[in-house]
Amino acid sequence: MQIRFTALGQALDAEVGYSRARVMNGGFDADRVTGISGHLLSPDVCIVAGASGAAALMAGVRQSRFVVAINHDAQRAGFCAGGCRDCR
Repeated sequence: MQIRFTALGQALDAEVGYSRARVMNGGFDADRVTGISGHLLSPDVCIVAGASGAAALMAGVRQSRFVVAINHDAQRAGFCAGGCRDCR
């Protein structure tokens, strides 16, 4: 799975980071942890896929100009601080 995200990052000329939970579950580079326990990001656009929106991760992407959150779990309201829209 990390290979897919790395390839996507390269195709978009973007950096790839992971939540601490994802890294702790194995298979992902610990140097790429994003959030309070890792890197703090401030890109123009930050795409977060499959993360819960936990406070630690959100602290890491708070300075992004625009956050796109992709998650099939409608209960993950952590991303709705700036307004949410269901694109189904």
